[in-house]
Amino acid sequence: MKTIILTILQFMSDFVYLYPLLMSFVWMVGGLIFYWRIERRAKNPPEFKDYPFFSIIIPCHNEEKQIRETISHLMELDYPEFEIIAVEDGSTDGTATILHELCQRYERLRCSSH
Repeated sequence: MKTIILTILQFMSDFVYLYPLLMSFVWMVGGLIFYWRIERRAKNPPEFKDYPFFSIIIPCHNEEKQIRETISHLMELDYPEFEIIAVEDGSTDGTATILHELCQRYERLRCSSH
């Protein structure tokens, strides 16, 4: 009886540790097969007749040091139809001033202050 219980416990222990290892190997091999058969050939994104419009919302709280760089990088997106909405939520530094200055510079940027 004792050997049966030990055998069952050993089987469960092996299953708990080896099953995730086996499945992670299966997922990695599946990912590589998908990449080599399908994704590798897709060089360029598809061309659309009309691109959907989308908005990027940026919450800004005391982001005086980073907000210029963040907005300038987002303005370099290679997509025809988008807007950036910067939500300034009561910053105690100069974030609001910088955002209003950037709104004057970029027409795709909208600013909202609380």
